[in-house]
Amino acid sequence: MNTNKSDNESHLLIQNQYFISENSLIQYIEWYALARISFVNCSFQNCRFNHFNARKGKFSNCHFEGCKITNSDMTRVEFYDTHFKNFELLSVDLA
Repeated sequence: MNTNKSDNESHLLIQNQYFISENSLIQYIEWYALARISFVNCSFQNCRFNHFNARKGKFSNCHFEGCKITNSDMTRVEFYDTHFKNFELLSVDLA
């Protein structure tokens, strides 16, 4: 996992990773560390997130397949060139 701070932003960068389930990110979810993280060229498959805090996160050139996010805070999340297949958002704040 490549984790670097961008020179012009305060986002932690995670790139070129494949997440097969929510367990791949469990330590970040438990620590509420997903807020302000940038995911670049990442793939998420069959992930189920409840109370997922990704506020102000960025997803660039990512792929979500078979994922479900519920009861979560995703305010001000930005998606760039990101693809969704069989993806559900239920009771998620995107404002």
